[in-house]
Amino acid sequence: MIKLFRLLSVQLTFFLSMGILVASSIDIAPRILIVALLLSSLCLLMVGLRAHQSYRRTHVFALLFAPTIILVGMTSLSLRKAANQPAHYSSAVTKQPHTALVSITRVLRPTAKLSRYEARLYRLDSLPLKGKVLLMLRKDSLQKPLQVDSRVLVGGVFREINPPANPHGFDYKSYLLNRQIHHQLYASTVRVLPGRDHSLRGWAAGFRERVQQALSKQGFTEDTLSLIHALILGQRQSMRDGLVDHFVRAGAIHLLAVSGLHVGILLLFLTFLCTPLRYVRGGRLIVPVLIVSLLWGYALLAGLSPSVVRAVSMFSVLAVGRHMGRFTNTYNTLFVSMFLLLLADPYYLFDLGFQLSYLAVFSIVWWQPRLAALWQPRYWLSDRAWQLLTVSLAAQIGVAPLGIYHFHQFPGLFLLTNLLILPLLGWILITGFLVAGLALFDYLPFWLTIVYRSCLEALHALVAWIAAQDAFVFEGIPMSLGKLLLSYLLIISIFCWTEKRRPYRLAALYLTVFMWYGWLFFEKYHLQTHSALWVFQQRGTSVIGLRYGERLRVYSTQDSIDKAGYLSDYLTGTGIRDTVMLGKLPPVFSYGNKKILVVDRRGLYQFSQINASIILLQNAPRINLERLLRWHRPRWIIADGSNYPQDIVRWAQTCAQYQVDFYSTREKGAFVLP
Repeated sequence: MIKLFRLLSVQLTFFLSMGILVASSIDIAPRILIVALLLSSLCLLMVGLRAHQSYRRTHVFALLFAPTIILVGMTSLSLRKAANQPAHYSSAVTKQPHTALVSITRVLRPTAKLSRYEARLYRLDSLPLKGKVLLMLRKDSLQKPLQVDSRVLVGGVFREINPPANPHGFDYKSYLLNRQIHHQLYASTVRVLPGRDHSLRGWAAGFRERVQQALSKQGFTEDTLSLIHALILGQRQSMRDGLVDHFVRAGAIHLLAVSGLHVGILLLFLTFLCTPLRYVRGGRLIVPVLIVSLLWGYALLAGLSPSVVRAVSMFSVLAVGRHMGRFTNTYNTLFVSMFLLLLADPYYLFDLGFQLSYLAVFSIVWWQPRLAALWQPRYWLSDRAWQLLTVSLAAQIGVAPLGIYHFHQFPGLFLLTNLLILPLLGWILITGFLVAGLALFDYLPFWLTIVYRSCLEALHALVAWIAAQDAFVFEGIPMSLGKLLLSYLLIISIFCWTEKRRPYRLAALYLTVFMWYGWLFFEKYHLQTHSALWVFQQRGTSVIGLRYGERLRVYSTQDSIDKAGYLSDYLTGTGIRDTVMLGKLPPVFSYGNKKILVVDRRGLYQFSQINASIILLQNAPRINLERLLRWHRPRWIIADGSNYPQDIVRWAQTCAQYQVDFYSTREKGAFVLP
């Protein structure tokens, strides 16, 4: 492990990542960072030129090296921030309707009522501004879906992306900010302009569309077509939610994202096809150039997602080294590709697919040889199966903590899934390319269509069967950030001790285990002693949660509230297991030393013996709020999601006049009273 940190590529990647993380948390003007980077680089260059003359100067060089690379990361991210770009549209956006000229860059999965697109903005009203927006269009049966590179004149309102409305929910705002998208543009008028942009992404999207149209003429079902599109090109927009859920529960979701597995299979196939070219004149140069070009062409067709870009970058270095007769260190190749990608786009560091992809590959390289050495099978078939199992297990060691942290579930049958499916994946991919190519030229034999469709249907049936084994799908697993970090520290400690069983490494392992159990006791103590009043945000209904330690009492008039997603997220995030579902809140109740009055549609609030410090308005009560404020003089007025928006606006104005704090869960999300 210590030797790993001696690699220059590891040091570069580590310090660059530190700089990116620092810049994401602290806003520093790009000019200051650029000046600091230039000065640091100049000092580093001067010391480096004289470092060979003095041992002390070598240490000075090392001390200057880390800050310089950190400044590179900080500067790279700072220059990409919207607030630091003078021509970014966010500074000119208001709550009024605007007219925007945009170009479609990506087609996203639609919702039940809306079509969604990533778009690049060129002009806002009459100003030449730029930036990325999330374009939302109401579905219209008379309008054709927009394509990548379509230029569209849109009239509508820009809305900021809201943070999670309820605790421990998916933070869609942070997800879009990491893609440098700051607003949603809800279009009221749309006019597709003649002419299109001409980009490689647009050409790739058009080619994928032609492939899908060609395959649809061959009798493939909708699910089979979506599987082909996902398995071969990593495009899941057309897949049903139920189909995606089957792959998630079976532990095979990585098959639907083009990554190292797909690119590795393609590299082996291309190497086999190009073998004869090595014997022609100039073949040592032609073969790697051809293979790398084809790999990047495939990455372009797959949409240049972070996972496929990472995989193609790494395998490109491996392919060049192999065909030039120079086998490079695998760790070095891995971190060089990571460094170059982060240098090109620092926001890759916050992409979950990017993180999982690198963790999986690093864990395989790290753990698989050690696991494979535990048993030496005598027969070829058992040896192949053992190698496949150890690769799958090694990958899970790396990605399981992060996967549980984000998705709170673990597929217990992932080894069975990989053992049954991965041997067929190579055939499915290569045959899929052949089927797609023949379909494009309308030369696809009927028998090949039947065989390939049957294989995909069998694959889906197998995944669905594994996903149906509910006893082996562990859901609702709580995982805090502290537990996540300690999990990886424990994995590193175990590896270091198994690598060299030295007393100090064993002591480090014991210390990590002690820290792990200490953190578990701390979380258990916090869970048992923490209390809170939650007013959850849910449109059209009122949901109140009273938490006392490990017990949560939920008050709501809505049926089947225990199956609500936002409530499941809260229970999983906090680790609460004891939940009691109740009906309506009583008109008056106490929480701590605070008296809370609930005013519902009956509008009853004139209680002479009650001095309520918090008043909760629910179910659109018909009241005179000024009279209520004079009667009780509360500190807080809370309006939950069961009220009408126009009432909330009026109440907010009234509370501002009387200098009473007003909180609307529709606008600010769930309200918490600790």
